[in-house]
Amino acid sequence: MSVSDEFIEDKATTAHDVVLGVCHEANAAESQRRRQQCVDRGIASLYRWYVARSQPSRQWNADTDFRWKEIRRDLPEDILAIVQGFYAVEQFIPDYAAELTGLLRKNYGRSQFYLKWGSEEARHADLWQNVLLASGYRTLPWLEDYSRELRSRSWELPFDDPLEMLIYTVLQERATQINYARLRTAVSQCGQEGCHDPVLELAAKTIAIDEVAHFEFFLSATILHLYYFPERTLAALARVLAFFEMPAVTIVPDYEPFIEALYRRGLFGKKIYYAEVFKLICRQFGVSDVRKLDNCVKASRTTQLDAAGLPLHPSQIFDFETIQETVISLFQRLGRFEQEAGIYEMFQTELIPFDWGKAE
Repeated sequence: MSVSDEFIEDKATTAHDVVLGVCHEANAAESQRRRQQCVDRGIASLYRWYVARSQPSRQWNADTDFRWKEIRRDLPEDILAIVQGFYAVEQFIPDYAAELTGLLRKNYGRSQFYLKWGSEEARHADLWQNVLLASGYRTLPWLEDYSRELRSRSWELPFDDPLEMLIYTVLQERATQINYARLRTAVSQCGQEGCHDPVLELAAKTIAIDEVAHFEFFLSATILHLYYFPERTLAALARVLAFFEMPAVTIVPDYEPFIEALYRRGLFGKKIYYAEVFKLICRQFGVSDVRKLDNCVKASRTTQLDAAGLPLHPSQIFDFETIQETVISLFQRLGRFEQEAGIYEMFQTELIPFDWGKAE
C-alpha cells in the first residue's frame, strides 16, 4: 500500500467516525428533547388534574369556615409563638410566588401551578392571622406593624436551578406539613395543660391537608425528572440535601424563639426531619442505598456536582423498578382523567418508556 493509499484510508476512517459521532449526538439530542417533552407534558397534565380534582376538594375560607368566637383566650404562650412564626414565614408569599413563577415562566405546567400554589399559601397567612387576633395574643395594630416590618424584607431563591428549586419545595412542603400536623396533635392532646382547642386544631388540620396536596404535586414532578433525567436529578438532589434550610430563616426577626418553641414542643427537630422528611422522601424516590446517596451529598458540599461529575451512577442509589412503577401509575391516572374530562384527544399525555442504561 502506498503512502497516498494509507492517507485515503485514514481519511475515510476519520470521516466515518465523524459521521457516527454526529449521528450519536443527533440521536442523544432528540432523545433529550423527547424526554423533556414527556416531563413538561406530564407536569402540565398533573396541573390540570390538580385544578380539577384536588383544589375543589379543599375549598375553605379563613373568615367564614371557622368558629372564631369559640377559640380559647388562654392558649399557652409558646403555642401562640409558634403560630406567629408560621404567620411570619407566610408573609413572604409574594416573593415565593413571584420568584418561582419568574424562574419557570417558560414552563407552562409549573408556572401555572405556582400561581395556584401561591393563592393557597396566601389563605394560610389569613388563617394564622385570624388565630392570633381571635385568641387575643396580638392586636390588629401590632399585627399590622409586624406585617409591614416583615414585608419590608424580601426572600430570594436559595437555588437558581429550576430542578433544584423543585426538589427544594418537595423537602420544604413535607417539613411544613409535619409542623402543622404535629401542632394539631399537640393541641388535641394537651387537655391537662389547658391548651386543647378545637378551633386551633381544625385550623392546623386544614392547612396540613393543603400542604399534603402541594407535597404530592412537587414529589410527582420530581419523580418524572428522576425517571427521565436520572443523573441530572441525582446531582440536584445531592446539592439541595447538602444546603437545605427552611425558608425565611435569615429574614424573620424573631425566628430563633420561634424555632426554640417548635423544638421544645416536639413539632420539629433533626430527628423528626430525618425520620419523617428525609426517610420518607428516600422511600418515595426508591432510594436503595442511603449511604451511597449520602456520599453524593457530602461530595456536593465541597464541589459543584453536575450530571457528568457524579461519583456514582443513579442505578447504584435508586431502584429503577420502583421509579418506573410510580411513573407508569402517574401516567395511567392522568390518562384516565383526560379521558373522563373529554380532553384526551387534545393533549394525549402518554408515557414514553426510558431505559436508565442509556446515557443522558
